[in-house]
Amino acid sequence: MKVSAEAKVGIFVFVGILILTYMSFRVGEFRFAARTGRALHLIFDTAAGLSKDASVKIAGVEVGKVEEITLREGKADVLVRVDPAVRVPRDSTPRIRSVGLLGDKYVEIELGRSSQPLADGESLTAPPGNEDVGRLVAKLSSVADDIKAVSTSLREAMGGPEGTRTLREILQNVRDLSRNLNRVVDANDERFGRVLANIEDLTANLNRVVVRNRERFSATMAHAERASESLESVFRKIDQGRGTLGRLVNEGD
Repeated sequence: MKVSAEAKVGIFVFVGILILTYMSFRVGEFRFAARTGRALHLIFDTAAGLSKDASVKIAGVEVGKVEEITLREGKADVLVRVDPAVRVPRDSTPRIRSVGLLGDKYVEIELGRSSQPLADGESLTAPPGNEDVGRLVAKLSSVADDIKAVSTSLREAMGGPEGTRTLREILQNVRDLSRNLNRVVDANDERFGRVLANIEDLTANLNRVVVRNRERFSATMAHAERASESLESVFRKIDQGRGTLGRLVNEGD
C-alpha cells in the first residue's frame, strides 16, 4: 500500500508529539524527585557570589542543591534541598566555600554532634565573620595599595639629586662611626683586657670569701632568727600585759 506524503507528515508529527510528551514527563519526574529532599533555610550575612543550583556538600560530598536565595531581615536566606537520607544535627555550621581561589562557590555544612536532627523547613544560621574569598581578595588588594603608597613616598623622598645626596651622607656617617669605634677598640685593647682580668680576679676573691665564711654566715643567720623569735616573744608578752612594761603600756591605753 502506498502511503501518501500527507500521511507521512502526519505520522512524523505524531511521533514528534509522543517524544515531546515523553520528555516532558521525564523532566517533570526529575523535578519532582529533586523536590523530595529535605528543605533547609541557611542564613548568611552575605551570599555574594553564590548562585542558584550551586552544590551543597558535607565533607566534600555533594548532598543537595541551592534552590532559592532571598533577602530575610537584612540577611541572605539560602533555601537548600538535601538528600532526605542525610542527617543534619541542629548544631551544624553552614559556610560558603569556593573551589580554588576564584572558582565557583558552594555551600559546605560542617556537621555538629547534637542528637537532634533538623526537620524539613527549619533554619540554620551561619556564624558571624564567615569571610568569603571576595572580601579576602579585597583586603589583600587594600594592603597592596598601602604598600605601594609607602614605596611611592620613599621613592619621592629618596629620589632626585637631593635624596641621593642624603643617602650618601647617611652611608658616609655610618662608615665614619664604624671607623671611630674600631680606633677606640684598638687604642684601648690593653685596658679592656686589664678590666676583664680585674673582674675575673674580683669574682674569684668573692667566691673564696664566701667559701671560707660559709659557716659564719650560717651561724649569723641562725643567731638572727633566734633574736627575731626572742623579740617576737617579748612583744607578745607586752601585748598581753605581762610584766611591768606590759602593765604600763596597757594601762596607758
